[in-house]
Amino acid sequence: TFDGMTTVNDFYDVLTVSIEATDRKWFFLVNYNNTRINPDAWYQWAIRSRRINSAHSLGTVRFDPDEAAKKEIIKRAATDESDPNLVSTRQQALDRIAHMRTDKLL
Repeated sequence: TFDGMTTVNDFYDVLTVSIEATDRKWFFLVNYNNTRINPDAWYQWAIRSRRINSAHSLGTVRFDPDEAAKKEIIKRAATDESDPNLVSTRQQALDRIAHMRTDKLL
């Protein structure tokens, strides 16, 4: 559960350090199963997500959000004019990443 800025920042700080230590870019697979992002945390979640994606991602696919999260992700993607890259299952997410990898190689 991400209930505000502090929990979001703590999570992304650890994630950023781990990713930066690899000195490379990654495809991100984000599993929203049993994840709760409270309304007070969404703004910071979006900022930190955008920042980490911009710096370290070759592509991101999200899967299994609850209805509230799905609506928020779609709303924020529309505001940013970006693709929310939402799918229902882990397998669909992995398939989409495989397709993204193929596109990057071409």
